[in-house]
Amino acid sequence: MDIELYKLTLDVIGDAVKILGPASITGILVFHQSKLRLGLKIKELDKNNEFKAREKIFEFHKDKLNSVQLSIDSLSNELGHYLGMSVADQHNELRLNSFINRHITNNIKNLPFEVSHIHTELKKYPIDFDAELIRMDAEVENIHTLITPTDPQMVQSTITDLLSIYGFLAHCVRCLIEKEAISSFRPYIVDT
Repeated sequence: MDIELYKLTLDVIGDAVKILGPASITGILVFHQSKLRLGLKIKELDKNNEFKAREKIFEFHKDKLNSVQLSIDSLSNELGHYLGMSVADQHNELRLNSFINRHITNNIKNLPFEVSHIHTELKKYPIDFDAELIRMDAEVENIHTLITPTDPQMVQSTITDLLSIYGFLAHCVRCLIEKEAISSFRPYIVDT
C-alpha cells in the first residue's frame, strides 16, 4: 500500500505542478505588469498635477499683477483727466485742494509700497530685467523727492511725474506677467 500511496502522491503532486506552475508564473507576471502600469499611471498623474499646480501659481501671479495693473490704469486715467481739467480751470482753488487731499496725497503716500512690491518681484529675475532694475532704482530715488503740491503748476508737475512712474510700473507688470507665464510653463514649451 505504501507504493500505491507513493504513486498517488506523485500523480497528485505532478498534476498540481502542471496546474499551479503556469498559474503561478502567470500570477507573477500579472503582478509585475500591474505594478509597472501603476507606476506609469502615478507618473502621469504627477505630470497632470504638476501642470495644474503651475497653472494655479501662474493664475495667482497673473491676478496679483493684474490688480496692480488695474489700479495703475485707474490712477493714470484719473490723473490724466484731472490734468486736463486743471489746465482748463487753474483758478478753482477749492477743487484743487480737494483733489490734492483726496488723490495726490494718497498716491504719493502709497507709491513707495507699490514701487517696493514691483521692485521685489523684478529682483527675482535680475538678468532678465537689468534695464528695468536700473530705472527702478532711479524711480525709488525720485519718489522720495515727491511732495504734496501747493499750487496748480506744482499739481501739474506732480501729476506728470506720477503718470511717468505709473506708466513705468505698468510696463514692469506686463514684463513680469510674461516672465511668470514662461517660467511656470517652461517644462511644457517645445522649442522649435
